[in-house]
Amino acid sequence: MAYSFQKDLLTVMLSMENTYMNLAKLSAESGKKAVVICDRGVMDPSAYIPRDEWLQSLTELNLNETDLRDNRYDVVVHLVTAAKGASQFYSLENNDTRTEGLELAIELDEKVMNAWNGHATLTVIDNESVENFHQKCDKVVQAVMNRLGIVSEETKKTVVKRKFLVKNFNWDAEFKVPSRDFHVEHVYLSKLSHDGIQVRIRKRQEFHTKGSYSNLTMRHRTIDGQRVETRRNLQPREFELLKINMDQTRVPILKKRRCFLYNEKYYQLDYFMRPKDGLVLLEAYLDFQGMKGLPDWLELTEVTDDKSYSMFELSKK
Repeated sequence: MAYSFQKDLLTVMLSMENTYMNLAKLSAESGKKAVVICDRGVMDPSAYIPRDEWLQSLTELNLNETDLRDNRYDVVVHLVTAAKGASQFYSLENNDTRTEGLELAIELDEKVMNAWNGHATLTVIDNESVENFHQKCDKVVQAVMNRLGIVSEETKKTVVKRKFLVKNFNWDAEFKVPSRDFHVEHVYLSKLSHDGIQVRIRKRQEFHTKGSYSNLTMRHRTIDGQRVETRRNLQPREFELLKINMDQTRVPILKKRRCFLYNEKYYQLDYFMRPKDGLVLLEAYLDFQGMKGLPDWLELTEVTDDKSYSMFELSKK
């Protein structure tokens, strides 16, 4: 019964989302910009049935997991259940459809959160960094604005992209938490870059799968205290065509990427193969300033403000 229900639910969600996405496209064609916000996403049903049944449902519906997770949504925002860290606000009395106790709610929340592990822009909002639900909603708005390419100085005070050098790391050793591994290629373009604007394309393919995710990122100069970075998804053919415009003063960056969740934070660990073979960097959007909460099994040194570890610098010939 659970299998049939989740499979049917997936079909309904796809149909509803496609309707609103098509409306947004029509709106854009008439000159009105639109953002589609979805409450829940199509990877969520995978958390409620065994892995083999989930893959079976995708096969029967002729769907690809990589496309569903990586290419369908520009940003995924996961709000950690109040049952974890704010249990005083978790109640069955104010929600007739809620039946889970604290332990089951936490277990299901972990499964749903990990269903999105691997998405290029996953943001997790926990309960430790907020005082109430309104602040949680504010963080959702910040995550959406960040994905739209607008990062204000106020946002920088609360959410910072931090980078760490990882020493003595063995890629092939057993990892401490569930993870997803990808092959990643970054290429800087020359003909589109001008006046301090950086343009790069990225292609990412998960290990042992055929699906891939590609995008184009354009980083603009800081304007009125805001860093503007725009992105758009690419079709595989677009990526290869744009690659012809590669900046000849730089080399493509090739690396293996491991995505994982730890302490309600989303991390991306990059193992470089070219250039700087063996260099390992860890990145995450964090809203704390100390080292508390970081993966304690990794040997880390913060290099957030060291420009020599930026991809733009590393790609120089």
